[in-house]
Amino acid sequence: MVKHYKGFHLLLIFTLAFLAFSCAKKQGVWQGKIETKDGVTIVTNPKEPVHGSEAISFREDLSLGGEEATGEYMFAGVMDIEVDAGDNIYVLDRDEAHIQVFDEQGAFIRTIGSPGAGPGEISNPWSFCLKNDTLTVASMDGRMSLFTTGGEFVRVIQTGFIWIFQLAMDSLGNYYMTVPNMSENAGITTVINKYDQEFKSLQQMVETPGMDRQGVIKVFRPMLYWEMDKDDNIVYGYPENYEVNIINTEGKPYKKITRPCDPIPVSEEEKERYGDAPQSIKFEFSKNHAAYKNFFLDDEGRVYVRTFEKDLEGTYLYDVFDAEGKFMAKFPLKGSPAFIKRSKLYLSDEDEGGYPLVKRFHVTWNIK
Repeated sequence: MVKHYKGFHLLLIFTLAFLAFSCAKKQGVWQGKIETKDGVTIVTNPKEPVHGSEAISFREDLSLGGEEATGEYMFAGVMDIEVDAGDNIYVLDRDEAHIQVFDEQGAFIRTIGSPGAGPGEISNPWSFCLKNDTLTVASMDGRMSLFTTGGEFVRVIQTGFIWIFQLAMDSLGNYYMTVPNMSENAGITTVINKYDQEFKSLQQMVETPGMDRQGVIKVFRPMLYWEMDKDDNIVYGYPENYEVNIINTEGKPYKKITRPCDPIPVSEEEKERYGDAPQSIKFEFSKNHAAYKNFFLDDEGRVYVRTFEKDLEGTYLYDVFDAEGKFMAKFPLKGSPAFIKRSKLYLSDEDEGGYPLVKRFHVTWNIK
C-alpha cells in the first residue's frame, strides 16, 4: 500500500508540474535564464518565443517612390533612411548621389547634395547618419560630407577609406564606422572604429574576421553587423553563432543575448544566383547560412533580428527581443527595415516592377 501511495503522489506531482508548465506557456511566461558573469549580463533564451506573430501588427500609412512616381518622388537606388525629431524622412539615393527629404505626410521638401567631387557634392555614397541636426554622408572616394538638415553644406572630412560599410555618430559628435583593417595575426579583419570630429582615431571597439582572401569570395559567410541605440550603445553581432552583444561608448561589454537555432542550409538555387565567378575569382559557398543576417532597433530597446527562416509564403522571419533581451515574438516582414521610431517602422522595398520604394508602417504591440 505504501508503494502505491508514493506512486500516486509522484504521479500527482508530475501532473501538477506539467499543468503549471503548460499554463505558464499559455499565459506567455518567458522560460529562459539571466545571469551575470564578469560584469556582463548574459540572457540565455529558449528556442521558441513567448508569443507568435499575433503579438505585433503593422499598418502601412505612407509609401514613396515606385513605378508611378515622378520627379522628386522617384528613387533610383535607396541606400539608407533616417528620420529627424519632426518625423521628416531623409532618403540616401546611391545612384543619384543625393539625399531626398520629405515631411511627415510624404510631401517633398528638398534635395541635399549632388553628384560630384567638389564641396557639397557626393560621389558613390555608401552610408549616412543623422545626429544633432547634422547629416554625414560617407562616400567611396574617401570623404565624409557634412550637411545641416536644412541642406546647407558644412565641410568635408578626408577619411582615406573607400569602404565605410556602416556609420553612426554619438551624442558627443564622435563617429563610429565599419572599415577593413590589416591585422598582423589575423590578416584582413573587419572592425568598428571610433573617431572624433576631426577624424582622429580614438578606439577600436570591435574586431571580427573580415575580408575574403585574395582571389576567393566566401559567399554566405557571417558578416559583422551593428547599430547604435538611443543611448549611444553599440549593438553588434558576428553571426557565426546566434549572439547579439551590447557594448558602451568606451567599448565595455555589458550584455549578451543568445538563443539556440537550427542551421539553415544554403540551397542550390541560392548558389545558382551568383552565376559563374569572373576569371581569377573563386566562389566558396558555405554549407549553411549564418545564424542570422542583420537586425534593426526600436527606440524602446527592442532588437529585431532578421533570420534565414521563412514562413510558408517564403517571407523571412524576424525574432524580437525586448529591452531585457528576452525572446518575445517572431513574425514575417518583407523589405529591408531601417528602424522603428515613435511606433513607426521605416523600410525600403521594391514594387512588382522592381522600382524602389520607401514605406512607413504604424506598429502596434498586441501584448502588454
